[in-house]
Amino acid sequence: MASSDFSSITSLQPNQKATTLVLKVLRQGSSLFSKANSKPIRKIIFLDEEGTMIYGIVFANAMQYFHEQLKFNRSYNIFNPDIREINKNFPNINPKIELVLQTNTTITETDNIISFSNNTFSFCEFGDIKKSSQDAHPLDVIGVIMKVKQSIQFRRDDNSTGCRREVILMNLLHDTVTINLWDDLAFNEGQWLEEMVNEKPIIAFSNMKIQPYQDTVQLKSTYTTTIFLNPPCTESSNLNIWLNSGFNDHNLNDLWLATKLKSSKEITINQLLNERKNLTEVRDKVHHFFLLLQ
Repeated sequence: MASSDFSSITSLQPNQKATTLVLKVLRQGSSLFSKANSKPIRKIIFLDEEGTMIYGIVFANAMQYFHEQLKFNRSYNIFNPDIREINKNFPNINPKIELVLQTNTTITETDNIISFSNNTFSFCEFGDIKKSSQDAHPLDVIGVIMKVKQSIQFRRDDNSTGCRREVILMNLLHDTVTINLWDDLAFNEGQWLEEMVNEKPIIAFSNMKIQPYQDTVQLKSTYTTTIFLNPPCTESSNLNIWLNSGFNDHNLNDLWLATKLKSSKEITINQLLNERKNLTEVRDKVHHFFLLLQ
């Protein structure tokens, strides 16, 4: 199909029929239970080439049709979704409409590239995060992924199961920030980050919230948080130049560990051993770390 055959999200009207869109999955969602009827629903965040986002909702009757589809960071042609006005009693990522994917909705994966070149970020410097209050507006951050911890499952007071995962992000100044991904984002996109952490990808996190933790300030994901790999922006280009200026995995890991040593009141031998498995390497690195600290 020609690009002119696809509709943009901004052109859609409620109850519009026989529409075809090409959309990228920014957040693939998981099955959640509606408090109204205790039936599962799945909420997916889509992006079009204009940089507009929209929810795609899958109700219980259509869940099996799309179980193996709509994966994070992939693009799809979506034909004949229901276009509905949003329920303003619930938070939404689009101010006017949402998509409902029904059993008569056709979805096929496509190689069409959604560049989201019009998507605008408002990145917060890591140093400014510490100055922000817990009630601050959602923040965008960008950096190099240094570490992705395994997900942790837990049970909430209402007996529902939750999931959390920590991600460590480093910027050009070698500062780091801890990002807490929750629930579907921790399980789905967090797994994707864990699998590619050794590549030291440049990742932008959009719509994060402040989360005080002990004597530090961290970030946590929200219902609108999305993740972008190598976004087309100046900050990403600068990080690419920095990474290509002679750094390798050991250089970056050394910088990260040196940052931890600078910011920690104490550090144990076990922590050093966990970072450097070889005892000879630990011995050789200790002096190097003290030089980095100067």
